[in-house]
Amino acid sequence: MKRAFAFFFTLLTASALQAQAPWAPEDVQQAVRKMLPEGVPFSDTARVYKLPQMFQSRYSIVKRGPVLEVLPVDDAKAEHPWKLSGGMHFVPSDQWRNVTALDLQGKKILTWREPQDAGAPVLVDKRLWQFPEGTLAYDILVRRWPLGEERVFEVRIHERLKDGWGNARTFRPDIPAEGDRKQWTWSFNPTLVFANLTESRVSIKAQAEVIHVEPILKPVRFVDRREVLNDDYLIPKDYAGAGASCTACHSKNLVGQRTGYGTAVRGGDGRFTWHPWTPEGNLDRRWPLVERKG
Repeated sequence: MKRAFAFFFTLLTASALQAQAPWAPEDVQQAVRKMLPEGVPFSDTARVYKLPQMFQSRYSIVKRGPVLEVLPVDDAKAEHPWKLSGGMHFVPSDQWRNVTALDLQGKKILTWREPQDAGAPVLVDKRLWQFPEGTLAYDILVRRWPLGEERVFEVRIHERLKDGWGNARTFRPDIPAEGDRKQWTWSFNPTLVFANLTESRVSIKAQAEVIHVEPILKPVRFVDRREVLNDDYLIPKDYAGAGASCTACHSKNLVGQRTGYGTAVRGGDGRFTWHPWTPEGNLDRRWPLVERKG
């Protein structure tokens, strides 16, 4: 009886901590749920978040030593394609937006500081974190029209496994894949900018076959499917899919990694858009965090 009560109390405490975290307001949570098409598995405990983008600037100053600063990302300088959801850099920004969400399964996010190379004479601490196994990450792509109407046209779901992220699923309209097929290719190779990273770690060459279908005017059921559809209505005209697997971009060798002296890619542990900071750059203890000991 005592064990059962202790287990229930632990679950209740974890849920309470998650409820206190700085998620999006409840009206936004409910609005997103109402937007989701039939067939999209959005868990009851998933929560929407939208955070100002931050990165860890690490360097060393003479007579002061190693410095770790958390700074806002400069959107004007943020590099594609990580600034946007995969494959969306061809689509005008007024035609779409995205919504991000996490389901932590009532568990806590492990976090710790670790001295790492920063290109300085000494090692500089970096704040690291790891989402609990079973965490689900959602990237919901929303079509926008000039008069304010919005509809979801794609939902991406990624799962945190024991050794990284996997089990990626992409939910798209469940309609016949019948129509003209066109090949899209694009590449991104920022090795000149990201000089400290090797080409094999950051170069992306994407290729996709796009099936042009009739306009999807009415709500339809969504299913997990690999085919990239485009109807030039619900799905923006210039959208050709991500062109690469979710894990290829959401790699622990890329997200949050140093890009030069005092600069870095945003995010950590495979997620670009989540971080544990307040807008002032302090650790936000409202999130369900647990410090790793030792």
